[in-house]
Amino acid sequence: MSQFYFDIWDGEAIVVDEEGLDLASRRAAEVEAALSLADIAKQLEPSPAAMAWPSMSGMRAVWC
Repeated sequence: MSQFYFDIWDGEAIVVDEEGLDLASRRAAEVEAALSLADIAKQLEPSPAAMAWPSMSGMRAVWC
């Protein structure tokens, strides 16, 4: 197991992960990061400048 730290930029400053997580692999850390990002995104207010559109490779989104 390895210790992984997930520091987050909140738009104004970096929030440093002081504790980290003990995870089995880099892939496990990537999954944890993706799940954490999804959770953070759910808590954000929608931006009037956000747009999404379909493309040949799937859905594209731009947040301004």
